[in-house]
Amino acid sequence: MGNKASTFSSQFRFAAPYIQAHRGKTFVVGLPGDAVESDNFQNLVHDLALLSCLGIKLVLVHGARPQIERALETSGQNSQIVNQVRVTPENQLQTICNAIHQVQESILKAFSRGLPHTPSFGMQTPILTGNFIAARPLGVKDGVDYQYTGQVRQVHAGRIDAALDSGAIVVISTLGYSLTGEIFNLSISEVTSSVTEAIGADKLICFSSSEKLDALHAEEESVFNVLQLEHAVADQPDADALVQCAVEAISTGLPRAHIVDFETEGAVLEELFTPQGSGLMIVE
Repeated sequence: MGNKASTFSSQFRFAAPYIQAHRGKTFVVGLPGDAVESDNFQNLVHDLALLSCLGIKLVLVHGARPQIERALETSGQNSQIVNQVRVTPENQLQTICNAIHQVQESILKAFSRGLPHTPSFGMQTPILTGNFIAARPLGVKDGVDYQYTGQVRQVHAGRIDAALDSGAIVVISTLGYSLTGEIFNLSISEVTSSVTEAIGADKLICFSSSEKLDALHAEEESVFNVLQLEHAVADQPDADALVQCAVEAISTGLPRAHIVDFETEGAVLEELFTPQGSGLMIVE
């Protein structure tokens, strides 16, 4: 009993400087659609809610690629991706929007669970979503008309800051809205990097699978500079969009970005509150 208490006390004391350093800071979290389907997803949500309780302002940007692929396949529609960018025809837009909304609903439900004997009991974490992203069409590139695939026109940073100041976690999807009221399908990497820059985030956390994370640091390194990571990404045949987003964010002035395994319980807490971490930290 004494050893257990001593171990807990020691770990808590070592975490204290990190808790103090992170309090009041703004973190953007990139969550791929694969993470929402992971067996560890509910534990991950508990950990993100805990970060909020510790005074960290969180903006969660989520993707939905596997859910979109499955929805298109179920409806008998062909999925077309050119240069890692999805083409969004008008007749597929509703199917894609529905898939993205379903992922967002899954996230909101996971944050709402606060049953007794669970880590989120009594937390009552408020979640806010909204039209935080203004978009415009991507247009025609290299002879390909991307139709209702768009790009970020503007991030409404003031709205996000107001939501964060109210104590809420902000959840943003990959749907953007034009000045004429049209809906556009955006890439998770562009939305995440645009939000990170627009609100002046202190840190970016990108979730990835353990397999992709292992491939990035086979040398057992836990801290990369941005040039090392660029070379590691270039060697991968199917690079992770959020890893590329982290590279871009560091290249444009963000001090720290982290790539964390969404399949391992407690990985994000270990990465943020222990000296050794659990994932990959990228610095300039």
